[in-house]
Amino acid sequence: MSRPSYYVDKNRPGSDVAGETAAAMAAGSIVFVDKDPDYSKKLLTAAESLYDFATTYKGKYSDSISDAAIFYNSYSGYQDELCLSSILLYLASGKDKYLKEAEGYSTTSISWALSWDEKTVLCQSLLALVTNEEKYKAPIRSFVEQFMPGGNVQQTPCGLAWRAQWGSLRYSANAAFIALIAADLGIGNPHKYKSWAMSQIHYALGENKFGSYLIGFGNKYPERPHHRSSSCPPQPSACTWDDFEKNEPNPFVLYGALVGGPKSDDSFTDDRKDYITNEVTTDYNAGFQSAVAGLIKFAMDDDLPDPSVQKCYP
Repeated sequence: MSRPSYYVDKNRPGSDVAGETAAAMAAGSIVFVDKDPDYSKKLLTAAESLYDFATTYKGKYSDSISDAAIFYNSYSGYQDELCLSSILLYLASGKDKYLKEAEGYSTTSISWALSWDEKTVLCQSLLALVTNEEKYKAPIRSFVEQFMPGGNVQQTPCGLAWRAQWGSLRYSANAAFIALIAADLGIGNPHKYKSWAMSQIHYALGENKFGSYLIGFGNKYPERPHHRSSSCPPQPSACTWDDFEKNEPNPFVLYGALVGGPKSDDSFTDDRKDYITNEVTTDYNAGFQSAVAGLIKFAMDDDLPDPSVQKCYP
């Protein structure tokens, strides 16, 4: 099918998409600073240039590109992306102006969730790391505890923090990631936060009524993810909508992909046509893998609580 590309410029600004790209490059600059200093500098230069563009020509990308608004509307606006990019630029460059700007873009509001659209709590976490100020710690603590039992986020019978149907595992994994950041920063109750984060990741990996939601992991996992290329037969066979409609498992195992997740009663049907529960996306995996990395870090430090008792089995 047609896959048109779009762009933003000074006449059609996109501070959110430019700011987030700047944030990614700034983070990359930090990662490669010792391993490949030249590449690190290249990333930092690009990040600063994109950030300058994002802050000079302000506007939501989904206002400039109407097709983007159909599925990926920037509901949160661009302030959270500018906050995230500026604090990462501070960490990458050491320039105080970026810290000052990050604090200007920050807010003490409690995020509904951490997602592809909303990064407020992630910026608050980095500001708490840098400044150690309570005004940034308090909303992080409230964010985590709203996802835990007793908070305002619905809990499934098997123990998943179920924020919304579309990508239910994405929201719980992202919250688990923030809980581990909070624990590492000494915010709230680190032992309790780590234990809860571990329960959410264990749920995704099999402690539920279905099995593992991570494709290729465990004895039972989704075999029919809503994913174009893995549902196509090997070349040179043609790939058509008939392949999409088949009930057979996808010809290729999409190892490592996290599907959207269960309904609020823990039920799940492995159905390719159900894109709400069986879709796979990079943003579903991002928080999940970051939370797993956090758990590994604590495990290596011998600083993880004992796993909680399983509530449900496949």
